[in-house]
Amino acid sequence: MCGIAGIYNFDQSKIKPEITNLIKDSLEHRGPDFSKVDFIDDNVALIHTRLAIIDLDQRSNQPMVSKDNRYSIVFNGEIYNFKEIRKNLEGKGISFFTDGDTEVLLEGYIHYGKDILKLLRGQFAFAIYDSEEESFFLARDRVGIKPLYFSLTNNTFLFSSELKAIEKSGLIPFSADIDSYVAYLRHLAVPTYKTGNKNISKLEPGQCLFVDKEKNILKH
Repeated sequence: MCGIAGIYNFDQSKIKPEITNLIKDSLEHRGPDFSKVDFIDDNVALIHTRLAIIDLDQRSNQPMVSKDNRYSIVFNGEIYNFKEIRKNLEGKGISFFTDGDTEVLLEGYIHYGKDILKLLRGQFAFAIYDSEEESFFLARDRVGIKPLYFSLTNNTFLFSSELKAIEKSGLIPFSADIDSYVAYLRHLAVPTYKTGNKNISKLEPGQCLFVDKEKNILKH
């Protein structure tokens, strides 16, 4: 279990380090082995707290950046067939510097785009930032084992493994979603994309989404 999060300010305003540190601190219990905030740009930050399971070396710490510095990834989970995917990518001339599944996932996305999801067997929630397109790609496993929450406001896109991490940022106002509370009282669960806060949503199991610099959001 790891913790992932990220912030993207569409208005190009600088992200305050104290905000990213609040988010990171709230996720520390998910990943006690290593934690880091990576400012991709003044207005883009990725956050990761790591529980090391595969490739315990620090070279597999996250956020992880592609060889050309274009793509950055934060990933929570485990890809069971990553060795098979790695072998196929190596056959296409792609080299690797780690023994873990995070780099395979990143290189797989670079090579296949969102179609990498068709090849994955495992439990996962991850986000990849494309610094050239200034866009985010998020995805969650088919069963929804690994959680992923997000919020898109006028000026900010924020995502995290936990609802409370988004709330602790202080960037997203609370607006009660009465239907969510009624559903919980009836069924002890909040359905589909709802969270109880109208301004925060869940990425649903088996779902991925793109967010671009024009604040467009596209789900698959």
